[in-house]
Amino acid sequence: MKLPLEIHTIEKANEVSTVINKSNFIAQVYPVSSEIEVKELISEVKKKYYDASHHCFAFKFADGTFRYSDAGEPNGSAGVRIMNAIDHFKLSNQLLIVSRIFGGVKLGVGPL
Repeated sequence: MKLPLEIHTIEKANEVSTVINKSNFIAQVYPVSSEIEVKELISEVKKKYYDASHHCFAFKFADGTFRYSDAGEPNGSAGVRIMNAIDHFKLSNQLLIVSRIFGGVKLGVGPL
């Protein structure tokens, strides 16, 4: 396994939220080191935000392993865009989850 020369990682979990057309979007970032840890964190977030209709996510490890999920949002609308943000900032060993608490207005693919 060939690792990059530099590994950029956000060292501690953080959360930010915003409201768009009555839907509340909660973004959470976590440092991670294994897929087991990823699954556990996603499970915890689903319990914490049980009223969210979607929990889209992406993660990437320093060895290049990555995955993303639209979690029920239209295909290609959320997971790949979250992955693009991770890649844009050259982050590794990160999990980013965006939970959406639906506010009654369908947003379409663009705003997601």
